[in-house]
Amino acid sequence: MVGHLSGIVAKVKNVGHPDILSTQCILHSEQLASKKMSPELHEVLSDVMKIVNHIRHKALNSRLFESLCEEMGSQYTHLLLHADVRWLSRGKILTRLFTLREEVKLFFQQQNNVKFQELLFNDEWVAKLAYLADIFPLLNELNISIQGQLKDVFTVRDKMDAFQKKILLWQTRLAVEDLQMFQHFDEYMKEKDVNQRVVAIVQQHLESLTESFCRYFPKKEDPRHGNMWITDPFAANSKNNKLNMSEKESLIDLSSDSSLKTKFLELSKSHFWLYVKNEYPLLSEKAMKILIQFSTTYLYEKTFSSVTVVKTRYRSQLEISKSLRLAVTTLEPKLHEILQNKQEQISH
Repeated sequence: MVGHLSGIVAKVKNVGHPDILSTQCILHSEQLASKKMSPELHEVLSDVMKIVNHIRHKALNSRLFESLCEEMGSQYTHLLLHADVRWLSRGKILTRLFTLREEVKLFFQQQNNVKFQELLFNDEWVAKLAYLADIFPLLNELNISIQGQLKDVFTVRDKMDAFQKKILLWQTRLAVEDLQMFQHFDEYMKEKDVNQRVVAIVQQHLESLTESFCRYFPKKEDPRHGNMWITDPFAANSKNNKLNMSEKESLIDLSSDSSLKTKFLELSKSHFWLYVKNEYPLLSEKAMKILIQFSTTYLYEKTFSSVTVVKTRYRSQLEISKSLRLAVTTLEPKLHEILQNKQEQISH
């Protein structure tokens, strides 16, 4: 899609404008960056899927496990299934399995399943599971934080930078054996006498995450570079802006207007630049070209989810255009006006 010769972006530029802007969904990039892990951790993740599938894919096993959890007074009675298309499921199933690890261990003891018993009695394997149950929910939190409407490239890239700085902080603390940022992993390492080789594996994974995030979010392709005047025109440095002379002069005029500074604090970035469109058309147009970019496919994913809810197999012939518009719009219909224009049912 993004090949510089035969990709769709290149073809659109050939028939359109050569300077047309294109962006890649940051949600997808974040998921790709977080997928890479060492063979040791990938093996643990694979074993987790096998354990969950063994219990959940057989109705009898699922009922027996539910009864066992109820007898033990557990917080949960079910394990969660994993699906690659549901990005947040990986963190949830790992956390659930780690929480119910004693119940799962007892279940396999009752079934005489030696293979899975050995895994759950292996402190090093459970320690790796504890780390995965910590790191993937943190990645899920990052993913959720960059979802939503009105998320521009500045907001989203700021959050990605913050997470990369957190990874560097975790690496520093891990080097001095401070594990408090990973709650489950920290508690389990204190509880059990686990080989410190696991800490080295965790350190390696954090280094791999840093490398992946740098590859998928390179500094040279940062859309904020030279455009930070859009986020705060009153504190912008004219030397670092990608503006021509007339635009820089307009920015000086704008930044010297104290009344606009008050307005800037009241409005969002996009609403502010639309507000000054008549007075500063050059700056407004340039700012909106950056702000209007879709940094994620959130709106598309939201709309697709609405389609699956509206158009079920029982309503396969339904014309959904109007229903879909109501499902995804942020506007509230004026029902009292709509009802006034309808004729009441005349009684016979």
